[in-house]
Amino acid sequence: MDKLIKAVFVKGKVKGVRKKTQPYDLKLKSRIIERYLQGDVSFEMLSKQYKIHPGVMSRWVRIIKKGRTVVQSKKISKFTGMSKEQTTAQLLEEIRCLKRDLEDERLRAGLYKKMIEIAERDLGIPIEKKYGARRSMNTGKTKKNQ
Repeated sequence: MDKLIKAVFVKGKVKGVRKKTQPYDLKLKSRIIERYLQGDVSFEMLSKQYKIHPGVMSRWVRIIKKGRTVVQSKKISKFTGMSKEQTTAQLLEEIRCLKRDLEDERLRAGLYKKMIEIAERDLGIPIEKKYGARRSMNTGKTKKNQ
């Protein structure tokens, strides 16, 4: 268990303008995770004992349960969750697909419009919506009143 925890939780420095914090000791993480997984105590009880927020401990356990064994070394894009090399290639491919889909939808819309024009001309009934038209009001007659 200690090897797994050491592989997952690497000591690091907090960057940026955040409050400087010290990472938790790996032995402490290991002890807390093992106690929780034994089923004897809850996150709330551990939280009171070690004065660590239960959400932090929950995240540690979740990471161990998922089986993540190494910390990801490549930079991950904030928006897509992909590495930058993948992001560029996949986004270009996605753009091509979206352009193709857009062209297909434009053709489909044109065909529908042409079908409506032909139907209106041949059948002599208005199909296309008239945007200035109002709804006709019900006269208030129901089956009981008739």
